[in-house]
This record gives sequence, structure tokens and C-alpha cells, in this order.
Amino acid sequence: MNISQPLLLEGPDCTCLFSPVEREKLRFRHGGNDLLSISGIGFGKFDESSAYCAKSKKHESIDGLNTSLETVNIMPFGSEPSITRKCEMAGNHVVITTDFDLRSRIEVGSLEIDNLIIKGTWAKIGIMKISSPVPGLADMQWHDVSGRENFRIELTQIPLLLVLENCDGFKIEIGSGDDLWRWTNISVFPEARQSMVLEKADDGISLIRKVACWDLDTAIIPRKYRFSWYFAWEKPGRKYLKRLQNDDAKDMEYFRFPEGDVPQQLAAFHEGRNLGVSCYHSPSVSGIFRDLIRSFAGSAKGGDIVLANLSVPLCENAAHLERPQKQQLLHWNMTRLFTHWLWANKQLKNSGSRFFAITEDKESIFSILPSVRGLSEIRE
Repeated sequence: MNISQPLLLEGPDCTCLFSPVEREKLRFRHGGNDLLSISGIGFGKFDESSAYCAKSKKHESIDGLNTSLETVNIMPFGSEPSITRKCEMAGNHVVITTDFDLRSRIEVGSLEIDNLIIKGTWAKIGIMKISSPVPGLADMQWHDVSGRENFRIELTQIPLLLVLENCDGFKIEIGSGDDLWRWTNISVFPEARQSMVLEKADDGISLIRKVACWDLDTAIIPRKYRFSWYFAWEKPGRKYLKRLQNDDAKDMEYFRFPEGDVPQQLAAFHEGRNLGVSCYHSPSVSGIFRDLIRSFAGSAKGGDIVLANLSVPLCENAAHLERPQKQQLLHWNMTRLFTHWLWANKQLKNSGSRFFAITEDKESIFSILPSVRGLSEIRE
């Protein structure tokens, strides 16, 4: 079956349009303005524009806190590789998971994941590479692109995140998903290198993510390849929760996860070192969090609950991903935190309470990221 009917998701201030017959497979708008468009996967001489749609389905939650869609595009050649893409909108962020199911060997010059155009005119671009496990403000490298007709930035590894800001202060953040081991592990592509290119396009900035590329066409093995990523936005003038004084916090309950001497089962680890912060992928951390939220939701106290010492570390403990046999798998906590935030607010919605997460470290990069700031946004 070849589906040609478009599909529209509507959020509080943004929309997502899936267009099966268009080259731009997904288009996002914010406040009535184009934000970004995704052209999809490219491999060798083929890309997703030649695919036909075999499935499109959307899901809308009854509580209105999130909405999502799932699509399946089939490449009409050979063993007909498929591309399954899931897109979930909640708050001020969107999480995208793309599965590329390659059923037979194919020779390609590159494998490109979810190429896109970030629409509009941008003044500066911040790039944070995958380096420090608990990134600080100093780890962000800023590039002034205002007034430059031509510019091109190329990296030899997919970065942790990008932040683009325009002259009005509007920001969009594009980050790799929690499964960093999939973005960085090019050992599944023999003798490959990586490349990410940002450059000026007619209606914005083009982002090309080559997770593997070669000088000559090279065979890649049949398997399922999965990559997840997210984007978030911040419009100036929004209201955000800040840590209140005790006299002003009568309707709020604060809690903190352990810091410093963090028990091993809770802690984020990197290069064998306990980072002194919790990893939200840890089953123990998730269990504590869920018990806390359930208890608060059932206490009839009213008011809101706030995670006061938010940190979003990188971690290598594969046991957190229920893959202890791997020993080390580099993962991040950002989209996991989105999941916790959404789950908590769903649990609290019927009681009229809300869950917020804030960071107290002003030197942390998380104090300025749209993704993290959105978790403390006060929405009427």
C-alpha cells in the first residue's frame, strides 16, 4: 500500500507535518513560522525521497501532554530496505527515533541520518562535542555566522549538541539522543570516518550527518541501524521556575538526588570514575524517582514538586541499559530525562500538581539549554 495522505500533529505552539510524497518528509513550524524540515536518510546513490510510504499513524494522548506519529517508508529496490521513524512532541521538545532496516548487503559511499534544514536567519551557532561527561559553559564553542553569505563548518565526529540563536534571541537546540554509542561506534562500518557539515542554504542552514563515509563505495552489512536525536526551542519572554526562598515555597516540595559520594548503583560512571551525580538510566534512580512521584501524587498535598539539582551527565555503565555483558556503552541522560518529566506530569495532572526540574549550577551548560530550561517552564 502506498500512502499519500499527509499527517498533521499539533502541539501547544508548534505543528509537525508528515508529507509522504514530498522530499521534505517532516516539517516543523513554531508560532506559525517554519522551524526545520527533515529530508531523511541518504545512502550511496539513494535517499529517502525515492521511498514510498507503507504506514503512517498518529497518537494523541487524552491528557494533551504529548502527541506522536510513526511512519514506515520503503525503498523500492533490491530487498526493499525500510525506514521507520517515530516522532514524539511534548513541552518544548521533539524526540525522533529512526530505524534503518537493511536486509541485504549494499555498497555505498556514505550513510547519512536525518539530514535537515534549520529554517531562518541565524546569528550564531554553538557546538558542543562529545567530550566532558558533565559539560560546562566553557565546553560550548560559539561561531558567529551573522551577515555571512557563505560559511561552512565541518566536524569529524557527530557532536553532542548544537544551539542556533537568531537576532531576536530565539534558540533551537539539536542534540544526539541518549544512545551515543550508536552515533560514535563506527566499528560496524570498516575503515569508515564520520562527518557532520553545517553550511548556509537558501532558506536557512543545512545539517548533513554522515555517521559513516568512505572515499570509495564500500559494502555495509545487513542489520537494523537505530539512531535517535531531539530538538528543542526557546522563545524569549517565557516564564521559568527559579529556586524560591523558603517563605515563597509553601506550595512546592523540593527533592535532590545524591551528589558527591553517590552510591555505585545510582551513579554515572565515565572512564571508570564515579562522576558524583546520578544517571537517570540507572534502574535504581528510575525506581526512586517513580516511587517519589507516586507518593506525592497520592498524598493529597497539592502544590508542585521540583527536582532541584538537575544534571544531565554522560555515562558508560552498560548495566544501566540492561546490557551488562557489554561493560561499557556510552549513553547520555537528556531524552531519558524528557521521559521522566513527561511521566511525572502525567501522574500529577489529575491532582493539579506539576513536576519541574531545575539546575542550581550556573556554570553548567544545562543552565542555558532550551531543552533543560523547558523542564522548568511555567505554562499556564
